[in-house]
Amino acid sequence: MVEDPFSSAEYVLTNSKYTARAIYALYGKQPTVLYPPVEVEIFERKRKPYSEREKAAVMIGRITREKGHQAVIEAIAKTKSKPKLRIVGGACSRRFCL
Repeated sequence: MVEDPFSSAEYVLTNSKYTARAIYALYGKQPTVLYPPVEVEIFERKRKPYSEREKAAVMIGRITREKGHQAVIEAIAKTKSKPKLRIVGGACSRRFCL
């Protein structure tokens, strides 16, 4: 858990209703949901049937402890299918962000 974002920000934004509910549960205040613009038609044209897809999982977002990457790695290690895990995102610390 990170410090209360409402204590230092005029607006608190999140990218989904799911995350908004989690923020509300933690801090008791409702953030504003702002969906990122994504052209889904691009993905529809390139979609492969499940039988042709690679067994893989993708995590996209900032690479920090609170995102739970370690838990995902451990969970995938316990699966029978052993999908590949691809982690995509910037690495951040208190001093800098890539």
